[in-house]
Amino acid sequence: MEEKQVLSREEMVKACKAASLEVTKRIEQFKPDKSFINGKEGSIQEQIFKGIHGLELMCSIKLVWFYPSSGATGRISQYVHVHLCIVQKTDGRFLRLKDMHIPQWDKTSCTLCGDAFDERHIIEQDTSLQEY
Repeated sequence: MEEKQVLSREEMVKACKAASLEVTKRIEQFKPDKSFINGKEGSIQEQIFKGIHGLELMCSIKLVWFYPSSGATGRISQYVHVHLCIVQKTDGRFLRLKDMHIPQWDKTSCTLCGDAFDERHIIEQDTSLQEY
């Protein structure tokens, strides 16, 4: 039976930073196809560490785009799931991008990720831009 790996908070933060970097490089790929956000730059609003399964770990990154809307500011968001692999080398462990995708939901789980990643550790969340 495979022993479940446990990452420290510091390792979770590093994983989410690596995932965020990969998403940032490809942010236009995940931009929703809405004409009212053309020319707008997206940003990362939330980073969530979703767990580790074997040598694979997953982070959920929430992107947001803001646009003017009837005298107010509207926003549209998009989640991206990022899968990273832990690569063991003689000089330490490294993370390598395995996959990233827009979640495809079936009830409460992403059909592309499966049920292996069910943790929820909020690493970073920008609440300063939320209007409630």
